[in-house]
Amino acid sequence: MKISASAIVIVAIGAAMATALVGWWAVPVVGAAWASRRAARWPVFEAACGAGLAWVALLGLTALQGDIGRLASRVGSVFGLPGLALAAITVVFASGLAASAAAVTTAVVRRRREVVSTRSAT
Repeated sequence: MKISASAIVIVAIGAAMATALVGWWAVPVVGAAWASRRAARWPVFEAACGAGLAWVALLGLTALQGDIGRLASRVGSVFGLPGLALAAITVVFASGLAASAAAVTTAVVRRRREVVSTRSAT
């Protein structure tokens, strides 16, 4: 199977909703859930891109509601970073959370399938 743009959008919607309702820690849950149910070749990539897209959308919506630029500049200056770099790190963080959870889940699911198929063959 190839990478699906619609799959990335589905993950993005799920990650955005989960983040808005529960918080940042829901992102790896969405990534793991996606990888556990997706029989694709690229579930880790889809989860990472979807989570990143979700957080770009959430940052964009937040920017429309207030002066996030000034806040990002102030918080970024604490770390010695420009505000845009802080926003980029935030998006990379979400992508990393979803990708790592999807990678672990993919490995577990594949291993489980191997064990089940080995047991059924004997």
